[in-house]
Amino acid sequence: MQFQTESLAPLFSISSYISFITFFLLGFGLVFELPVVAAVLTKLGIISPGLLRTSRKQVVVILFVLAALLTPPDVVRRFFLLYPC
Repeated sequence: MQFQTESLAPLFSISSYISFITFFLLGFGLVFELPVVAAVLTKLGIISPGLLRTSRKQVVVILFVLAALLTPPDVVRRFFLLYPC
């Protein structure tokens, strides 16, 4: 049984789908682990709550730029990736 014809061709392959899903899940997984990393670094004394408070605006801008680079040009996904901050 074959579904591909001259006028109907697949737009993506399994390998491109797997690489997209892997990149997408790793990106979101890393972003959602950032609060845990910040808590561990604070507990170890590497960063302080005062430093987190004073550099919050810069971190939000940096995270927004990273979200813009990691996601397709879709504003909704960009804000989903930025949400954990």
